[in-house]
Amino acid sequence: MSAGRDVMRTVGRWLSVIVPVAVMMLFWNSPLLWPLKIFVVLLHELSHLLALVLTGGHPSAISLSPEQGGLMVGTGGWRLLVLNAGYLGSLIWGLALLAIANRTRMVPIFLRVMGLGLGLATVVWMRPVLGFGFFYGMAVGILLFALGARISAVAGAALLRVVGLFSCLYAVIDIQLDVLTGRGGVSDASMLADLTHIPAMVWGVGWCLLALTILYLFRRTVVGG
Repeated sequence: MSAGRDVMRTVGRWLSVIVPVAVMMLFWNSPLLWPLKIFVVLLHELSHLLALVLTGGHPSAISLSPEQGGLMVGTGGWRLLVLNAGYLGSLIWGLALLAIANRTRMVPIFLRVMGLGLGLATVVWMRPVLGFGFFYGMAVGILLFALGARISAVAGAALLRVVGLFSCLYAVIDIQLDVLTGRGGVSDASMLADLTHIPAMVWGVGWCLLALTILYLFRRTVVGG
């Protein structure tokens, strides 16, 4: 009986990953996922900002666009690390959300702290003030704080799990679209190519391999084991 329960529990954990990911892939181009995509772009830019601050730089602004674009502006810091922090940062944020989701009792507190943090970051760094990014950041911050105060721990954990999985998935797909499929435009990879004279494609392949390696190493976090 115990072995049977263990098997069912393991199957349930994997289904909790496979089903949401399958739904996300099926509706990838649907407007329903647009708010989540913008959220991951925000995490991407915040990752650049944190890397800049941690390496002694001075951030001045973050911006977001409805077309899923983002930009972090600042001076100083270790540019090599700052440029690498964006794509992989959204993956690490996703894993962090999954880790919190696996500790259900912490979820309400985490949602409120995250809501306050995003609201503060929006006020301090999001530009232009009263632009799209400002309203989006404030709306998400208020929503997360309100959910943390009202939503049940179980429902909050389910929400964090969906967002965490999406962030991990988006990190890998965005690398592919930006670099490996030649979507074009200025990207972190193209700026790294200018900085290091290593082709953008090499950076893209390296990020994909590293992202998949991280997901494998932290697979127990992903499946909730």
